[in-house]
Amino acid sequence: MEPYIISEKSKSIYVCGDIHGDFKCLIGQIQKSNLENSVLIVAGDCGIGFEEDRYYRSLYGSLHEILEERQILILLVRGNHDDPAYFDGKQIDYDFMKAIPDYSVIQTNDRNILCVGGAISVDRESRKGWLLSQRIKGRENARRIYWSTEAPLFDSQALALIAERGIKIDTVITHSAPSICKPPLKKNFYDFVLLDDSLEKDVFDERETLDRLRQALIEDHHPLRYWYYGHFHASHTEFIDSTTFILLDIQEIKEA
Repeated sequence: MEPYIISEKSKSIYVCGDIHGDFKCLIGQIQKSNLENSVLIVAGDCGIGFEEDRYYRSLYGSLHEILEERQILILLVRGNHDDPAYFDGKQIDYDFMKAIPDYSVIQTNDRNILCVGGAISVDRESRKGWLLSQRIKGRENARRIYWSTEAPLFDSQALALIAERGIKIDTVITHSAPSICKPPLKKNFYDFVLLDDSLEKDVFDERETLDRLRQALIEDHHPLRYWYYGHFHASHTEFIDSTTFILLDIQEIKEA
């Protein structure tokens, strides 16, 4: 399968932290920052999947005019508060807003940006419990609020295809981050561990998956200059082994 590639020549690139479904605030940020002729990539936890399909069609209808006027393309990367089924490049595939598959490559000017979503929800037990309570009450069609396939995936085949195309990745956007990045854990993590016996191991595996991704990119001689991520609801920047790692807070936007 060929890599999912979006080419937007001459456009500036911006990356945004978690928005948790608050597209109204995101539009406000676009207006406040006076963004135009740009690609805006949301680094996961977009809040996609909590509503019915028709909601997202209506949502895009309300956003389309201002996005077209400003020539802003919003690209949504999968987070742990997103339904992975929507991130196939097909279900949300509008002119100015797309939910993109993992291992998508965004090309603009001389940039090649790899996007890989996914993370573990520390609150997953409470979210599972809510779903179970709804089923006990006979509400089989209760809206989903948790997806068991939320974790990031290491896809060696996708990386091989990117290499075969001669694409050199200079920027990575993920929802979570490699283990070398701060913070090591989400706030109040061990309060959640008390309710979820396998949470600590699964979060370790999440970070290890992104370690494998980073190592594979290094071994394939990709010139990693920047790595953006969200998930931890904080802001931080640090320089590690020739790469600048940038953690974005909720609704925080930075130029890539």
